[in-house]
Amino acid sequence: MHELLLYGQVSAARHDQVLKILAGVAAMQPRRTLQRRVVYRPEREPEEPGSHLRRGGTQAVAVKQKQQATTPTQLYYTHLVQRLSEEDFGKRDSNPSDALSAHVDFDGGEEPRWSTLFEDIPDTGDRGVSIRFTNTTDLIGGDAHTFVTTSGPNRFVTEYYIEGHRFVHGNVVIFLHRILHEPAVRNLQTQPKVNPPAFDSLQLLDQSGTYLLEAKVRIQDFKDASVLESAVNELKRFQTQMKGCVELTLPDRLTMDTRVKYKPPPGAVTKAQVQAQAQAQAEGSADMPERPSVRKRPSASEKDVSPPAKRRQQSHTTNKAVASFFTPASKKEPEKMTWRVVKDSLLIGRYNASSTSQLASTAKRRVAALDFDSTLVTTASGKKFGRDASDWKWWHSSVPGALKKLHKDGFLLAVVSNQGGISLRPDPKTVKSDQKRLADFKSKVSAVLSQLDLPVTVYAATGRDEYRKPRVGMWVELLDDHDLDSIESVDLENSFFVGDAGGREAVAGMTVNDHSCVDRDFAANVGLPFHTPEEYFLQQSPSPFVRGFDPTTFMNKLADSSTSANPIITKTDVLDIVLLVGSPGAGKSSFYWKHLQPLGYGRVNQDLLKTVSAWASITCMATRAVPPLGALSNSLKQREKCVKAATALIEEGTSVVVDNTNADQDVRAVWVNLAKKHSIPIRCVFFTASAKLCEHNDTFRALNLGPEANPENRTMLPKIAFTSFASRHRAPRLEEGFQDIIKVDFEFTGSDEQRELWSKYWI
Repeated sequence: MHELLLYGQVSAARHDQVLKILAGVAAMQPRRTLQRRVVYRPEREPEEPGSHLRRGGTQAVAVKQKQQATTPTQLYYTHLVQRLSEEDFGKRDSNPSDALSAHVDFDGGEEPRWSTLFEDIPDTGDRGVSIRFTNTTDLIGGDAHTFVTTSGPNRFVTEYYIEGHRFVHGNVVIFLHRILHEPAVRNLQTQPKVNPPAFDSLQLLDQSGTYLLEAKVRIQDFKDASVLESAVNELKRFQTQMKGCVELTLPDRLTMDTRVKYKPPPGAVTKAQVQAQAQAQAEGSADMPERPSVRKRPSASEKDVSPPAKRRQQSHTTNKAVASFFTPASKKEPEKMTWRVVKDSLLIGRYNASSTSQLASTAKRRVAALDFDSTLVTTASGKKFGRDASDWKWWHSSVPGALKKLHKDGFLLAVVSNQGGISLRPDPKTVKSDQKRLADFKSKVSAVLSQLDLPVTVYAATGRDEYRKPRVGMWVELLDDHDLDSIESVDLENSFFVGDAGGREAVAGMTVNDHSCVDRDFAANVGLPFHTPEEYFLQQSPSPFVRGFDPTTFMNKLADSSTSANPIITKTDVLDIVLLVGSPGAGKSSFYWKHLQPLGYGRVNQDLLKTVSAWASITCMATRAVPPLGALSNSLKQREKCVKAATALIEEGTSVVVDNTNADQDVRAVWVNLAKKHSIPIRCVFFTASAKLCEHNDTFRALNLGPEANPENRTMLPKIAFTSFASRHRAPRLEEGFQDIIKVDFEFTGSDEQRELWSKYWI
């Protein structure tokens, strides 16, 4: 069997952080691994060509084995590996055979505790990963130490211990570990200890505390090019996933050289001596015949056969999860974290915890919904936005405990988050960065939920549609996912939502305003009590807040005041032009159909906001950049088409309504000049609705109204449509050449059901 290898180093300070990231990437809880490694050196050339001590070579295997069969100078150290638990450390010495014997009940399904491990020196890594031959033999009975010493024969050199955590990600086995040893006795031992020492007595081999991250893929058929290529690609994909967190590189071949330069001993070791040695060890006798020394005096290098400070010794994967390395996907345990996408917009992830509490089916379900960023987690770097998947920490140390208590109390836990920086329909020009942001988000969420190990569903709105908060699309999906399809299913009064976007202004203790009020508005739309993270996790008093636009307050003001929502407009001239001025969503088109179309006015609608070229021009105006010549040219062409259409109507004797934003005097001058050219009056209807009100109207119109109320099937406009109008807008004046200016305030018209929907928070 061959294994493909990559290695990285992780400082002790970053260990916990990297462990969380690996848990997210692999979508599994870390599995703690404790191993004992006993190192043996061959004492003489093996008698049988092709013995496991000869099984080396990762390139040109057949040639190398042939050379080894004729060259008795290339031998290899062998490791005896013991799988341990914490209870195995510090046991009282008993019969040595009890500690060193292999597990016998192998047929019962339990893994054998001892195995022999051979690892060849890796190749030079010309594929971007290192490849080496490896062989493991499980020992299912007998004395493990005696087996190794007599099969070579081999001589005990030293022993050490490995402590770490293991993950399985597809076919990649990941092992984050470090090496421990007994410095006071390691170089004085002549045979393995009967039982491992107390765990607290072990010390780090690398005093810096650095961990080794080992990633490997094992393949059975090294000669199958397709299998090899697939394994290489999978390991490289994992290398890319970890980029920015841990740099995975090729190992140092010299630190992983397990070869021994063999020199014949001064006196031959007899068969009788070997048998006597084996018998003495099996009986635990201290009167073992002294064998001839291999050298006149010990070599210093032999005392230090245990892994060097760089910690490049390899561990073998033998636990049950990794034993099923090549198990078909259909037979493997389901992953903890699963993802799905709704309408190419809503990303849903569900974490399936190890154990869940059951709620009585007759009880109303209480829901604890929370935002993600700046509520559950924040950046570890202190930056506003995380640099990568690893840049996170809990918002406060109390968060995990609070969530676990909620789960214990029977709450349904859900994360409801806007993630506008993620695209599920990436632009071909930015596909790589889009994919990275998506992968980083998934990895971060997986790492967070793996640490909790609670059943949590995550809803992430990536688009500007019905799923984005404060709109309730994610809540509707949540209810559907958990079969809460009736009012009686959810206890809204005792459920709640926690989020940081609460519309708070900067006060003592807060250096900046909340970026928005969407979390508070979302909770209000659903009917949930709302808390900020400070209020819920830290029990702070509620802070004052301000909403950018409150539709209910707006409605109440309309009821308490007189407005010019329905001015009386009559046709005073046989032929004239009526110029509408106002933001998108101010109600211009509705006003035309209700008041002007019945008077016989024709309508021209330049509507530059619907053209790609216009967006380029508007974007540049908003940023004070110079728009592309093509954008300006196309905008002018669109305007010319509208002027021609209006001219044709006037020449036919039909009065004209120009239904466009007409934000500034320069644009309006085009139509004033047209009126002068034909010697007809021009009137102005000025819509006073604010940018926030218009954005609210536009969103409501696009997402809720059917064909009758939205006959032109208008889609939602980007926010820049409203901000750019506000930046360019100048109120019309009579001095521009208008006969009169009629102001129109906004007033909602529609059914009671539509009014109730309009009164929700939409932006």
